[in-house]
Amino acid sequence: MTTAKHPTNDNTPDVSGTAEANSTVTIIVDGTSVGTTTADASGNYTSLTSTGRWYPRGNRNIN
Repeated sequence: MTTAKHPTNDNTPDVSGTAEANSTVTIIVDGTSVGTTTADASGNYTSLTSTGRWYPRGNRNIN
């Protein structure tokens, strides 16, 4: 994931992190759910959007 200090031109960046083991993680961009994934037994997850594409260039709020 990139930050304001390290922006990207990639409109399909991987989102990864940790969550509760085996939980469902929902990726939200600008208030809209764009995909879900399941954390593994150790709580790790990686996901792309369900469409494989995010949004056009610009600042986005990803939760």
